[in-house]
Amino acid sequence: MEALTMRSGSFGRRASIGLAGLVVAIVMYGGAAFGNVPQASAEPFCANVTLQPYGHYGDRCFAWVWEAHPYLAIVGIETNERAGCVTSAAGEYDLKESWYCISNNNFGEKYVQNTSEPRRGVIRNNNLTYSGRFSGGQLCCWPHE
Repeated sequence: MEALTMRSGSFGRRASIGLAGLVVAIVMYGGAAFGNVPQASAEPFCANVTLQPYGHYGDRCFAWVWEAHPYLAIVGIETNERAGCVTSAAGEYDLKESWYCISNNNFGEKYVQNTSEPRRGVIRNNNLTYSGRFSGGQLCCWPHE
C-alpha cells in the first residue's frame, strides 16, 4: 500500500502546490484544453520508492492498474539522488509515449496524449549505475458525458 500514500517531505510540499495549481488551471481552462471537466484529482503513486539502475529488473514503477484513467492529463516525477523519467502506460505494461527525463533533485511533468484509453503513470530510474529514490504523481480528468 506504500504506492498509494504520499510521504511527508519536499515532494509532498512541492507536488501539492504544483499539482494543486494544475488542478485549478485544468478546471478553469478545461473547456479549451480538455473539454468539459467536472472533476479532476491529483494522485500520488510509487511514493519514495527505490528503483534499480536503468536496464536492470526493478528500474521502473507503475501506478496500480486500478489507478488507470481515461483522459489522464499529466504524469509527474520527483527525482532525489538520480536522474529519472516519466511516461504513461495502457493495460499492464504497454508504454504509450516517449519518456520525459529530468535531472536529479528535480520535479518534472509530462502532458499525456488526450485519449479515452485508460492510462496510468510510470516512473523510471535513468541512471545506469546506481539505484535511487523516486516518487510519481498523476493528474486525472474525466470529460463530461
